[in-house]
Amino acid sequence: MVEGSENETNFDWVSHMHGIMDIAIKDSASDIHFKANEPPALRLDSDMKRLTEYNPLSGEQVNALINSVMPANHRETFEKEF
Repeated sequence: MVEGSENETNFDWVSHMHGIMDIAIKDSASDIHFKANEPPALRLDSDMKRLTEYNPLSGEQVNALINSVMPANHRETFEKEF
């Protein structure tokens, strides 16, 4: 299992994402999916593959991940609509 801290300030997003992206590239995934309380998943053709070697991310971790990559203007729209 890849360890993830519940405390986002101590969580190494760069290493975490690089590992997931390496698998996505190796498997030719078209998308990476994140959902609170579930391990990350890859879309392979029309199928979803859960990356069970990764611990599920908390809702706070998913939000921190989104906020780390989403531009501020999109984040405002996202927060209003979702």
